[in-house]
Amino acid sequence: METSQDRLENQYLYLMNKKTQDSNTHTTEQTDSFALTKFIKSIFQEVSPEQRVVVYTFFSIYTFFTITSLNHIITYFKIGNTIFYSIILAIAYEFGSFSLILALIHVERIGKLTVYSILIFLNLIIAIGNSYSVYISISDETLSRFCEFIGVDKTLTWKRVVAWVQGSTTPLFALSFAKATLNYIKPKKKVNHNQPPL
Repeated sequence: METSQDRLENQYLYLMNKKTQDSNTHTTEQTDSFALTKFIKSIFQEVSPEQRVVVYTFFSIYTFFTITSLNHIITYFKIGNTIFYSIILAIAYEFGSFSLILALIHVERIGKLTVYSILIFLNLIIAIGNSYSVYISISDETLSRFCEFIGVDKTLTWKRVVAWVQGSTTPLFALSFAKATLNYIKPKKKVNHNQPPL
């Protein structure tokens, strides 16, 4: 028969085990939350303080393009979705595109063909979304002035041309600056000088 002392000992052991489990869980959560921060710091360690100005400038330009593109493709996704799902999809596409650019640093782990295939598909949708948003934003008055400026008759063809040029170049420039930033801070492969020649 279990005595009161046994019950107290069992209760004490239970509380100690629970405290240990909570401590381990907290440590794991802290490790996960700082994983991205550590990854970013490890990348920037390869860049000298003087060169970080270039990196920050490139990444700022990428951010401006991405914010503009995000707003445009929200308009595009609203064709067949509610505003909530349109925002979710737009964010997913933009973050997906950047994560694939980031993955090119370690492309050997994923496969270059896979990364570029998904990247092309994502940015094709982003370009279509940007172009559609620009198209519905062009007013007749603005189109008339543009056609007058280049010396052509006002037609829907020129409206489509303007929309595609403006819309498709936004994600293209965003990708270019993101890739330029990552190329600038990409860790150099270490050469093992102690390895004997073949």
